[in-house]
Amino acid sequence: MSGAKCDRLSGTSPFTAGTTREILILNKRGNIRFPESTWGTISRDAISLVKAMTDLNVCSRPTAAEALDHSWFDEHVAPRAGSAVADPDYKDELRYRHPR
Repeated sequence: MSGAKCDRLSGTSPFTAGTTREILILNKRGNIRFPESTWGTISRDAISLVKAMTDLNVCSRPTAAEALDHSWFDEHVAPRAGSAVADPDYKDELRYRHPR
């Protein structure tokens, strides 16, 4: 089972389970997997960001602003031609809409 917000990189959730309840249990345990079959083509930066955002220690997770500063955004999102975030000021716009 996967969710639309967490499976956009590979097409699958890093929490593999049959039900939403099972996904929540795996999430609470930190039981996150990146199988080569679906995550093998995903950059190390992207996986690093997913791992940081799902850290069991809530205090260790990046804030939204900190997540935007992750290298993945600069290297894989901003340069994409035709991307909705191709504007160099997209991070500032997101920060303005979602202040700390």
